[in-house]
Amino acid sequence: MQILVIGNRIPWPLRDGGALATFQLLEALSKAGNSVTYFSYNTQKHHVSEQDIAENLSFCEVITVPLNAEVKPLNALKNLFSGGSYFLERYYDVEASALLTNVLSERNFDLVHIEGLYSFPLVSKQMSWWGDIL
Repeated sequence: MQILVIGNRIPWPLRDGGALATFQLLEALSKAGNSVTYFSYNTQKHHVSEQDIAENLSFCEVITVPLNAEVKPLNALKNLFSGGSYFLERYYDVEASALLTNVLSERNFDLVHIEGLYSFPLVSKQMSWWGDIL
């Protein structure tokens, strides 16, 4: 199977339960004989070098987009009047959304797995891709 896993950060190093769970998911899917692609932000806070990604996640293809998701007080204040979630809006990036749209349109995935709530902003603009599922 061709599987796309969408995450909000690189699961390396294995410092917390979220990184460990995502890493083990990717590794298990790969070991089961699937072709796994992991699409994720490489956040400023949890930045992982390309070398570390290549060495530690070699069992799957990794596509990353850099993101600075730090809390900005003025943006948080403005968000009080928007009706949306500032914590989720910090994880939306136009470039990442466009790249994900291209990946989804160019490849034929059998399964797409969204890893966690903070990954949802990445797919929110691709809702037409979901068809009648939602």
